[in-house]
Amino acid sequence: MKQNRLLMFAALLLAPLAALNAVDMERHLELFEPANGEKLINYHPHFQWRGPEMTLDYQPECEIQIATEPAFEKVLVTDVIGGGMNRFYSMLSLTEKRDYFWRVRIKKPEVGPWSETFRFTIVAPEKQFVITKGSDNTTVLETLRKAAAIGKAGHTVEVVFEKGDYTLGPVEDRFAFRVDHVPGFRIEGNGSSITMAGKSFFAEVASSQNVELRQLTMKWTVPGHVMMEVTKVFQDTREIEAAILPQYSEKDLEVYWPVGGGNTFFIKVDPKYPGKHLNYLKSGTPRRSISEGVYRIGPIGEKEFHDWQRGDRVAATCYKRGGFIQNHDNDKLVLKDITLVDAPSAMSGGGGRNDKVAYLNVAVVPDPRLPDSPIAGHASSEGGRIAAWIEHCDFNMLADDNYNTGYFFDYELLQQLDAQTLTMKIEPWDELIFPGDRLRFMDQKNNTGLGEAIAVTVAETGVKNQVKVTLDRKMPQLPASTIASNNQGTQRYVYRNNSQIGGRAHGLKFKGYGALIENNVFQNITGIGIYLGCAEGDRKARSADMVTVRHNTIALCGWYSIEAGQVAARSERLRIEDNLIRDAKKAGISLRNVHGAIVRGNTFESVTSYFAPTDTYPSVVLKDCTDIQVSGEVLKDKRVRSMPVTIP
Repeated sequence: MKQNRLLMFAALLLAPLAALNAVDMERHLELFEPANGEKLINYHPHFQWRGPEMTLDYQPECEIQIATEPAFEKVLVTDVIGGGMNRFYSMLSLTEKRDYFWRVRIKKPEVGPWSETFRFTIVAPEKQFVITKGSDNTTVLETLRKAAAIGKAGHTVEVVFEKGDYTLGPVEDRFAFRVDHVPGFRIEGNGSSITMAGKSFFAEVASSQNVELRQLTMKWTVPGHVMMEVTKVFQDTREIEAAILPQYSEKDLEVYWPVGGGNTFFIKVDPKYPGKHLNYLKSGTPRRSISEGVYRIGPIGEKEFHDWQRGDRVAATCYKRGGFIQNHDNDKLVLKDITLVDAPSAMSGGGGRNDKVAYLNVAVVPDPRLPDSPIAGHASSEGGRIAAWIEHCDFNMLADDNYNTGYFFDYELLQQLDAQTLTMKIEPWDELIFPGDRLRFMDQKNNTGLGEAIAVTVAETGVKNQVKVTLDRKMPQLPASTIASNNQGTQRYVYRNNSQIGGRAHGLKFKGYGALIENNVFQNITGIGIYLGCAEGDRKARSADMVTVRHNTIALCGWYSIEAGQVAARSERLRIEDNLIRDAKKAGISLRNVHGAIVRGNTFESVTSYFAPTDTYPSVVLKDCTDIQVSGEVLKDKRVRSMPVTIP
């Protein structure tokens, strides 16, 4: 099944796109998924069509309609998706088992003709299991595991919870149950809540298709962090004394802040701005017990030991506790109407290839049992070649990064046979190279880019962990220290109408090809609000290509509000338009090694006086960039210095 999916992906990627432009607007868009006549158990199908090729100046917007009859007189869903996207997920659940019809057309810059109309049918799963209200832990676990086993045998399956409160665990496994190699699996929560006891995740979902989890609230018996209060500060020895707040358990401190290290997430939290983190302690900072629940901490490094005061609140938290789900190598995984209460670990993610993941109306919220806590859990760390769609989500006061989108593998050059043919080393843990992959070549010895090419053919050589790759263009003589990265780890990514309040590091990190990031709020972020093209370690960096960032509000970020590009990885074709940047610290927008960008209509304002009025910052900073168009700035912040500042 996985191989078929990979072949389908490669065929789609290489298929000729409709060459639409201002003069050739009469051609219809070509519908692709769901196929005409396809039967689905998904209440939220993934819609995809072969659309126009994007350029910096031409990123068309497409209108989609979904109806219950072919004349489209009873339209259920109508929406417009911009940024050159040719895919869609609907917030509306298509729960009625019947025929549906869909079509698309170009809406902007000029209205084009409607595509052909496709029909698909929502059908009942082959097997259904019902968990009755009041079922105990054993019954719930047995039902979920039996349903997963039936799914692995090749059946589509639905598990329906009668509305109620349920408890799961503790179980002697990392996951309460596993959905593995299943053609279709749906959990219908009907507004139920599930409380996880112990350290297990609710589920692992791997190598499956058409998985959907709906209308659930997930809770945990143990909070996802321990909150402490500073009781003393010792300036002469650079130490602090801190006591665990009474509503937290002392035994959990060793989980979240183990002796000898692992306390990366020991963070001082801003009392005025929820979720904003003011300081932290490095891993390995010494601590010793003074009395029950009270600890002497330090000496603290000189850089970190500043501004500590009696009464400061600090949170100890890490990924030791289980979370909601982990997904690996799935095709079409949807979370809809899910609430996670103080999720103590990653809400989703893991690694491998994950195609078409959608989070629709997912909320991460603080635990109401802990009114003084501004921590609501960790974010998802997406892995693999994904095409995520995230909409109407509410991420409150996360303790870590939000979506780290894009997972890349690096392949070692073994031999350059000629200008267009290479042999590459692929370790067993690497993602395979597929025809159509865009490969970025880099000299890891001196951290310099060497160029890009697209893989046309990929063949086994008969030698373990080795493939021969034919490229679409000639490459210069490559040094022995060359590595190639799969620069399309994330494609056609959509993140819109979401809110993130708080975050230890950055808001949204994106690396890959094709993204629409619009109508979101990023507030009280310690690092960068929107980060395009991210560094990975000392010698590797990733790029962002063909990205639209528009109509976002980015407020009170500790670094740049929007940053794009890395020295070692060229980013290109970016549109940063009509964003509201409020109370920036270092710069509104920073571009580095970006070649081709439109930056226009962005507003800069200050309303909180969070940063000193004597501090100034440039609206745009450029370094090693070409073809950057900046215009239409609106300045409402006296601290801002207008127009681009170029630094050497």
